[in-house]
Amino acid sequence: MDRMDDLVQFLRARLDEDEQTARAAGGEPWTDEEGFVDADPWFELPNELAAHALRHDPARVLAEVDAKRKLLDRYDRAFENRRAHPDDLASAGALLALHGAVELLALPYVDHPDYCDKWRP
Repeated sequence: MDRMDDLVQFLRARLDEDEQTARAAGGEPWTDEEGFVDADPWFELPNELAAHALRHDPARVLAEVDAKRKLLDRYDRAFENRRAHPDDLASAGALLALHGAVELLALPYVDHPDYCDKWRP
C-alpha cells in the first residue's frame, strides 16, 4: 500500500471508532435543564465544560463522521478518475486538493498510536 492508502485506511478505522462511541452514547442530540444548548456561545456560560459537551453531542459526532466519510469517498473517486485519465489536468487538481484535505482530516488523531508522522501535512 502507498502512503495515502494507509492514511485513508487509518482514517476509516478512526471514524468507525468515533461512530461506535457516539452510538454507545445514544446517538441523539443531548439537551440540558440549564439551557446551555440555547445559550449564545459568545457569552460566558455558567458551565463551559457542560456547554462544550452538549455542543459535541453524539448526533453531531455522527454527522461529522458521515461528512468525513463522504470526503474520503470523494478522494477515492478522484484517485480512480486520475488513474483512468492520467493526462487530465482537472482530475490532477481535484486529487491534489483532496489529498491535502485527507491529510488535514488525520491531524486530530496525531496522538493515536497508529498515526504515522509521514502523514503530517
